[in-house]
Amino acid sequence: RRLACAVRFVIQQMTQNRTDHVMLLDAWARGTYAELDYKAEARNQEHFRRALEQRMGGRVYVPQVDHNLSTKRVLVTEWVDGPRLADWP
Repeated sequence: RRLACAVRFVIQQMTQNRTDHVMLLDAWARGTYAELDYKAEARNQEHFRRALEQRMGGRVYVPQVDHNLSTKRVLVTEWVDGPRLADWP
């Protein structure tokens, strides 16, 4: 964060650029921290699962979350047999 403050100062002194690098760094850090909360990710996955069931009529499957085994640092879902999306043409 100190480096971002220094970069912001130098850039604003040398150019017309008024980008707030500290604000960008703070936003990135908040987003990254939130992504690492797997309890929140489990809730998001369940929401996504319900939404896709309604919209896709069973054509897309989202694995169920095992809330008994999941923690803030570990997300456990059911195993799904089938082709990987990365292998599709």
